[in-house]
Amino acid sequence: MPSKRLNLILWTLLVMNFAGADASDRNSNAALELPKKTSKKKGAEPNFPDPSWLEHWAYQPLKKVTLPELTNSPYHDYSQNPIDLFIAKGWLKRGVQPQESASPKALIRRLFYDMIGLPPEYEEVESFRLDPTQLNYEQLVDRLLTSPHFGERQARHWMDLVHFAETHGHDQDRIRENAWPYRDYLIRAFNEDRPYSRFIEDQIAGDLLYPDDPWSIAATGMLAAGPWDESSLRDIRPDSIDRLKGHYLDRDDIVTNVFSTFMSTTVHCARCHDHKFDPVSQREYYGLQAIFSGVDKANRKWDSDPGVTRRRHELQAKFDQLKKPTAEVGARYLEGDAWNAFLNWRRAYLERENRWIQLKAKEARSTSGSPLVLQSDGSYLAQGKAADKDTYIFQFDQQQAEPLTAVLLEVLPDSRLPQKGPGRQDNGNLHLSTFKVRTQTENKNWNDVEIVHAFSDFDQEGWTIQHAIDTNPASAWGIYPQVGKAHWAVFVFKNPVELNSNSKLEVQLHQLHGGRHLIGKLRLAVTTMSQPRFLEPTPQAIDQLITKKVESLTQDERIQLALWWNLKQTEKLIQSLPKPQAVYSGTPEFQADGTFTPAGKPRTVKFLDRGEVERAKEEIGPHTLSFLKGLSGDLKLNKAATDRDRRTQFARWLTQTENALVYRSIVNRIWQQYFGRGLVHTASDFGLMGGRPSHPELLDWLALYFIEQRGSLKQLHRLIVTSRVYQLARSQVSSTKDDCFSAYPARRMSAESFRDSLLVLSRELLPIMGGPSDRQFNASPGVHVTPNLDYQGFSVKSKANFRRSVYRFIFRTVPDPFMSSLDCPDASQLTPKREESISALQALATLNDKLVIELCQRLAANVQKSEVQLDRQIVTLYKRILLREPTSKEVELTTAYAKKYGLNNLSRFLFNTNEFMFIE
Repeated sequence: MPSKRLNLILWTLLVMNFAGADASDRNSNAALELPKKTSKKKGAEPNFPDPSWLEHWAYQPLKKVTLPELTNSPYHDYSQNPIDLFIAKGWLKRGVQPQESASPKALIRRLFYDMIGLPPEYEEVESFRLDPTQLNYEQLVDRLLTSPHFGERQARHWMDLVHFAETHGHDQDRIRENAWPYRDYLIRAFNEDRPYSRFIEDQIAGDLLYPDDPWSIAATGMLAAGPWDESSLRDIRPDSIDRLKGHYLDRDDIVTNVFSTFMSTTVHCARCHDHKFDPVSQREYYGLQAIFSGVDKANRKWDSDPGVTRRRHELQAKFDQLKKPTAEVGARYLEGDAWNAFLNWRRAYLERENRWIQLKAKEARSTSGSPLVLQSDGSYLAQGKAADKDTYIFQFDQQQAEPLTAVLLEVLPDSRLPQKGPGRQDNGNLHLSTFKVRTQTENKNWNDVEIVHAFSDFDQEGWTIQHAIDTNPASAWGIYPQVGKAHWAVFVFKNPVELNSNSKLEVQLHQLHGGRHLIGKLRLAVTTMSQPRFLEPTPQAIDQLITKKVESLTQDERIQLALWWNLKQTEKLIQSLPKPQAVYSGTPEFQADGTFTPAGKPRTVKFLDRGEVERAKEEIGPHTLSFLKGLSGDLKLNKAATDRDRRTQFARWLTQTENALVYRSIVNRIWQQYFGRGLVHTASDFGLMGGRPSHPELLDWLALYFIEQRGSLKQLHRLIVTSRVYQLARSQVSSTKDDCFSAYPARRMSAESFRDSLLVLSRELLPIMGGPSDRQFNASPGVHVTPNLDYQGFSVKSKANFRRSVYRFIFRTVPDPFMSSLDCPDASQLTPKREESISALQALATLNDKLVIELCQRLAANVQKSEVQLDRQIVTLYKRILLREPTSKEVELTTAYAKKYGLNNLSRFLFNTNEFMFIE
């Protein structure tokens, strides 16, 4: 019979799979620390973690460490920097003999791939081989740290970590057109060496803390990096239980991502019960959900230019102030430059030869029969039952002394219309398909008036005023979401139109989109101005005030005029700015999509017994973790706290230097990048079921060093790669589990590095950074939302193939089979460390993939242009691919092979050798 202790250990290992533990990120030989048994009192909080758990190493404050003394050891003169002292101390303790230093060629190739993910040139290898001094090596490190490729390499690591992709995932794997700015933010942040505290703040609350920095706004793409369930969060009733479940599950993805990434903590295990292994209660978990309950994953408006961002914020703040002014604000615009600017505009306005002349229709009708009823302000209100489609026709016979140059259409709000109009659709919108003007001459013939230009005060996205004059009945002008307010459009004639006693003017408004997208209330006017493009309509009440003598205006009337004019000028300045782009991010601000609408304020988060929405209990306010020594989990926020307060307070809590987990986590991740294994081998789990640090003193020393360097990631990278430990030769046996770090762990290059190396060596890499991702597939409509993707049929000659792999479009449910075969991870899962497999499928892919064959052909052609003789071509290939000259025997064998199968097939062969495929 097994002992009780053994049963408990077996039970613990079994529960790991259900407690959120990442089995792929664990070593089966890790020592288990089992919690002490706790007593439960009636009425006490169930399963609250045992206080003894707080003694776990990861929850202790960072400890200042004295550098090891190796005076009387074989490693007295060994160290290049403090890292070597800590590692050598471990060798002495364990009786381990380290490898010799790596050869110059192996070291420079290792450095290039580890730091920028690309191969060096043969000439660079030779230069370093002739002068392999530490000084020359450090200069090479500094050059790579300043390379723009450094940020590209680091961004790819981070994208794995936060499960970034550009589609929603789930059953409706819709494409996210605007997810790429987050990837570009990462590349910029790593290249700029943005301090790590700012890097964290950006991704949690950059839109709130740094609203004038567009890239800090793009950084909140981290909160939206994971999957999003369109079925639950958009396509079902907003008051349904499934919608509520969708919100809880979506927030769980955000919370999991944030805490696994920044604190290496599996808080998500507490969704259904108190964490079985770590001191995280279920109530604390829902307090974490409450922090993010005001944000959704959606597209928000975004400017990539910081100058435009600042200007837009300034103007919008002024516009909002003018929209709801106080008496003090109103009085401010009656003084100095503000009032003088208005008076100058008024003078020019009154000096104009003509203004808008309101038209009175002799006949107003609709083809559907809906009455168009004249109102007291000269407008027409459509009444009766709204038709699906309609055309309004107005005829005028009033003559004008001067030729007409343009027509003004005003669409006006009215309380009798849905959402106050100005449209008759349920949402207040309208769609004007075609605006047509005709004149009737003395011979009774109707002639179309050519409209050369149109402009408006507002265009619905994708439904601009130009669509009303493009002769395409399927397109139209719309004004959504700015319903319930007045809008206008001006239509400019190509040639002036005379309207005398023997002629008529007819205006037709074709509204053919369907769905009752009809204009509810409108007014028409004309002008004889020679430049109508610069003439905008003025409200009748304002026009009356403008024409009064300034001396006769009351104080209130002056304020009314000044505020109106400044509001219009500010609105013009806003509209003159470049049209904002969009970024897919975690945001409280976005345009509604059906029933998927902004929360407005943080949603209520309740304690869910067993994680079931149907068993919801009391509301939980925003709160964070309380088990870290020297760091309170109280954010000092109540349940009414705004999204701004919640996320900014949490970001500041997370970045405190007292938050030992944050700084231990990041230095461990960077260490893992270079050694294939972290000082703690479970990079995203520092909890009780995670691994113990192999060198705890070094871990804390690195964390404190990192803090002292103001969170400079580049300084941390530099420190690690300039250590003598990093420069050791590879082991003759597998060393991926070597926690002594006595040799460099030879590793197969990543999928991206293999692909990018082919581009570099064939001289086909396009040096274009940033922007929308390259779609290396043919897409066609699928059964539902998810498109059908064809990777195999995509043209290998397309330019989309020739940028770095970090810029390829990542599809969540339909990944690139070539990249997947080389262990590129599933973008639906957080990947703290990539799996590394060796299979026949990989060999088949790297030998026979269409792009591999194409690039090998281009490489062969490139080499043949520079070298005429076959033997010299073979030498060039060896230098370029394997960074060395071939032996005489290799020349003999490969010459015979190239004569029989071609230089391109020889290239494929060399790319598939272990010498190329493995970094050592």
